[in-house]
Amino acid sequence: MASNFIKYAESLLASSLSDYSDWPNASVPNGPGVYAVWMEEELVWVGSAGGSLRSRFERHTKGNRRGSEFLKAVYARLMFRHMGLEKAMQTASETQLLVDAITGKFVREQLAYRYLATRDEKTAEMIASAICSGQTSSPKPFLNPS
Repeated sequence: MASNFIKYAESLLASSLSDYSDWPNASVPNGPGVYAVWMEEELVWVGSAGGSLRSRFERHTKGNRRGSEFLKAVYARLMFRHMGLEKAMQTASETQLLVDAITGKFVREQLAYRYLATRDEKTAEMIASAICSGQTSSPKPFLNPS
């Protein structure tokens, strides 16, 4: 059974890459699935959406960090690494609303994603776990390795 999840994980990692800058993407389903987020050639996040992949990606592009571990990690670790210390400190002093807008802009301009629809949330979580734990040919994601 675990080998099936690894097979699906490899399929996800080899699927076509979509830029957040091209959002909305009509081909993204409104159901559960697993997704991988990339910054250039680096896998930075793997996650699962139990409800809707479409609404998950929509939230990513808006940058609202409240309740989103992905967006919190993008802001706290990925943006700061990308921007450098001086610019990061300037950004950190901005208001919450502006920080969310800046985070959303960073996602739209710098990141891309792959996705795989699944039949349910549990399947999506198992596939994401296989990738995050290093059971696939890809390195573990930068922001959420397990």
